[in-house]
Amino acid sequence: MPEGDTIHTLAGALRPELVGERLVGGRVHGHADLRLDGRRVEGLDVHGKHLFVRLSARGDEPGHRDAGRVDAGSGAARHGAAERGGPQLNDARIDGPLVVQSHLGLHGAWHRYRPGETFAAGRALGPGTIVLETARRVYVCFRPKEVAVFDGDDAGRLVRARQLGPDLVTGAPTATDLAPRIARFVGSDAPLVDLLLDQRVACGIGNVYASELLFDRRLHPLEPVASLAAARLADLYRRAHQLLAANVGAGPRVTRGERDGRGHLAVYGRAGQPCLVCGTPIEAAHIGRGRRITSWCPTCQVRGSANRGTISSS
Repeated sequence: MPEGDTIHTLAGALRPELVGERLVGGRVHGHADLRLDGRRVEGLDVHGKHLFVRLSARGDEPGHRDAGRVDAGSGAARHGAAERGGPQLNDARIDGPLVVQSHLGLHGAWHRYRPGETFAAGRALGPGTIVLETARRVYVCFRPKEVAVFDGDDAGRLVRARQLGPDLVTGAPTATDLAPRIARFVGSDAPLVDLLLDQRVACGIGNVYASELLFDRRLHPLEPVASLAAARLADLYRRAHQLLAANVGAGPRVTRGERDGRGHLAVYGRAGQPCLVCGTPIEAAHIGRGRRITSWCPTCQVRGSANRGTISSS
């Protein structure tokens, strides 16, 4: 699944090609009333795993803005995630400025084509698919987990509505920042893996980084949050910021500093292979409250040893 560094990398690639361009075509499939053609791309923003495309009013004509009509009084037309029983799109007519938000989830991906070019094999326009067409290129987001369309130009609406935490690519939260969010959204008895994956505490960590961070700090993923002092929790997120920020840009995701030909990751995706530190076979399982796939070394990451750890300088 794309994590925060992936979405920042994606935005960095799209910005020079899209920002300032006028759309000659575009739509969110399954949402027939929403017109994207005639709009200018004003900017691309990222928060955690969410990409926001800010679009001008259609034609930028003075007085053309329409406050928009959105069903259910939500302020957004939404393409739903699996927990709501499958894809759903509400009706919306918006001629004024708007924001198109996407979350790729496990299967989503952005593709770029020349006008008239055939889509890649296996790619089809299903519900929620985003199409942004300029005079030179066609940009398509296939199979996103979630799409939302907001009237207006405020990309922060979803961030506030979801109570999302700070973006870990752009900075590291302090112990003071973390304490109220942990208490409100997670609780002290939650396992560390669930803490790291909760986007309301801080945004950008997925299964890969959760596994790699906990190995990096020699913490068992099921260790309770209460086992770590505030300073060590802040250190964990500081390290998350370092790794996420360092991996923005082209190239494979790297969490190991050693260039020894033994791979870029320490534990994730290496189930059954020897730990690169001690040689014990790496374990992987769906664990925690969210039953998310997690990898760890049972020798380097022993449950009950969290209070013996120290804060690392890396």
